[in-house]
Amino acid sequence: MHNLIRRWVLLEGEGAGDVPAGGASAAAPSPAPVAAPAPSPSPAPDPGLTMPDSLLGEKPEPTEKPDGDKKPDEPAKPEEPIKYEPFKLPDGMTVDEAKLGEFTEIAAAARIPQDVAQKLVDLYSSELKAISEGPMRAWTDLQNTWRDAVKSDPEIGGKNLDKNLAATKIGLRNLLGEDAGKFFEALNITGAGNNPDIVRGLFKAASPHAPASPVGGSPVGGNQKTAGATLYPGMAAPGKGNEG
Repeated sequence: MHNLIRRWVLLEGEGAGDVPAGGASAAAPSPAPVAAPAPSPSPAPDPGLTMPDSLLGEKPEPTEKPDGDKKPDEPAKPEEPIKYEPFKLPDGMTVDEAKLGEFTEIAAAARIPQDVAQKLVDLYSSELKAISEGPMRAWTDLQNTWRDAVKSDPEIGGKNLDKNLAATKIGLRNLLGEDAGKFFEALNITGAGNNPDIVRGLFKAASPHAPASPVGGSPVGGNQKTAGATLYPGMAAPGKGNEG
């Protein structure tokens, strides 16, 4: 019993030395933190379950890294300008030299070969010829149509065509006098001398001033005057070398 009491006293004395100065009891120490369990390793993926790439997908092209040792590209040398031989033109055709020079510059800038440029010139020449000859061809066809109409005219054409035309010319010369030459020239330039309506009208207008006897041919009787004698009464009678 004595030993138990002594032991209790010793224990009480040891506990009193641990009490802080304020008399408050010391806080109980916090328990040490418990370490988290290590994660378990994940299983490797199955190769058969890998998602394949889309057939229509586009993969980015690898970009080349600049090479420090690579030399910069040298500037391209300018190409020599094309020099063309003189282009061939159809016989009798002339082309505006300024336009031809402009075409040559454009063709040279586009580096069109000589043979191709010549084909373009040929195409242009054929089109220009068709354009220039078109009106003349149409005008010529019209003149021929008018001449055929005069030849078949029932009043002035047929077998009496030459006689009636000659009488019309003589009548116009007698009517117009010195101005007759300019009048006939105007008929030729304008083509009006082939128009059937104008020829028919001139025939009627000139008839009163034309000789009554047929123009040309030999006289039937000795007293018949020739066309020249009718127009110029002072001329000698036929057979003297002064016939009209």
